[in-house]
Amino acid sequence: MAKRLIFILGISCTIFFLIPLVKAQNLKVYSNKDWGFSINIPEDWYFTEANQIIEQSNKDKQSQKLELIKESGLIVSISKFPFNQKVDFNPNINISAKNIELSPKPNTTQIVDYAKQILVSLVQQKKGLNVREVKFNGVIGAETAYEYQMFHNNKNINIFALTVVLIDQRTNNYFIIVASCLKEKSNEFERLFRETIRSFKLL
Repeated sequence: MAKRLIFILGISCTIFFLIPLVKAQNLKVYSNKDWGFSINIPEDWYFTEANQIIEQSNKDKQSQKLELIKESGLIVSISKFPFNQKVDFNPNINISAKNIELSPKPNTTQIVDYAKQILVSLVQQKKGLNVREVKFNGVIGAETAYEYQMFHNNKNINIFALTVVLIDQRTNNYFIIVASCLKEKSNEFERLFRETIRSFKLL
């Protein structure tokens, strides 16, 4: 399951690029009312929602990609370039969501532990994984940064990824936010990834 989720994230990386965040006034807000959240993104980024990606995958008869998108619970991909613009491997931020049944209602410690369990189940590189508790705008969860290798353009490349799992205690929805770039670009993009993810809010 983890390998399949990482694979879909890798697919989306081939078409997305992010630029460094410079000034707060250069932000815009992406909101999703169906899942009840918003996140700040640079004003010149594009966002592509899952239904658009699914529609294009159907047209292109990409059944494997279509299955992986649905399985991952992808909501939106955020990028510098429009969807389907052909560029080299580029950094991107993907947001997925699913609903869980938690009964009886768990306390904060149990919520954090559950978020950590989800996170570890998603990440391929578990050796030496540093998972820590986070809280963004009242939403609690867990995060980790790690590296992995994927096959891209007929060669293996090294990827840096920052993955965060946040749980909405009101609805039992959990959100998976994965930001990734080439390992060699991590110094350039890690701060951007963290600032964007920290802006995540429930509506």
